[in-house]
Order: sequence, then C-alpha cells, then structure tokens
Amino acid sequence: MSSHRVLCVTCLVLMSASVSWGADLAPNDELVVGNIAQIDQAGSKNYISVSQTGANQMQGGQTGTGNSVVLNQQGIKNQVVLSQSGRGNQMNLTQQGNRDVAQLTQSGNKNQIQLTQTGSGLYVGVTQQGNQKLVISQTNAR
Repeated sequence: MSSHRVLCVTCLVLMSASVSWGADLAPNDELVVGNIAQIDQAGSKNYISVSQTGANQMQGGQTGTGNSVVLNQQGIKNQVVLSQSGRGNQMNLTQQGNRDVAQLTQSGNKNQIQLTQTGSGLYVGVTQQGNQKLVISQTNAR
C-alpha cells in the first residue's frame, strides 16, 4: 500500500484573530490571499483534482482503492473538508459563491455525491456508508 501526502499552498491566509474553519468574520477582520489545498492519500488508484480561483480552502483525504474527487471552487472563503475510505467512492463538487462550506465523508463502497452550491453562505454536511447516492443542489443563500 502506498501513501502520499500533498500540500499545495499558493498563498497564505493571514488572520488578525485566531479562528477555526467555518468561522464567519467581517471583511475587515481578515486578509485572505490565495488558495490552500491539503490532501492525504493512502491506498491505490485514488484520484483528486482541485481547481480553486478565489481565496478558498480545501482539506481532504482518501484511503482505499479507486476513490475519486473532482472539486471546483470559484468564489472567496469557500471551505471543503472531505474524506473517503473504502472502494469506488466518487465526489463531484462545485461551489461558486462566497463563504460556502461543504463537509463530506464517505465510507464503504460505491458511494456517490454530486454537490453544486451557487449562492453565498451555504452549508452542507453529509455522511454516507455503503452504496449510497446523493445529489444536492443549492442556488441562493439566506
């Protein structure tokens, strides 16, 4: 079994206060520059493709065989925390607004998630185990 750890940092996130992921600060409370992606992989034939345009964060991991994630974030301050374990799990995510959060977890085999968020301030939290299919689409924020 091979193990890979990839850390991609195009710029740093500078904050004037100590905050955790998902905290909602006023625009003057923080300066955000660039994207951060941290990916841990263990197993074989796992695939993650990340494309971030604004100042976004992605953290995730995969263990097992044949798991895949395709992620695309375009706005600013979008956050994704995802993990997959098992065999043949798939995620296809797109967030285009600002301050969208998606925390996803899949374990077991042959799970599928397709998520599309377009507005701002949207949140999704999902947990799946074994041969499940979930499609979520949210358009406008609160």
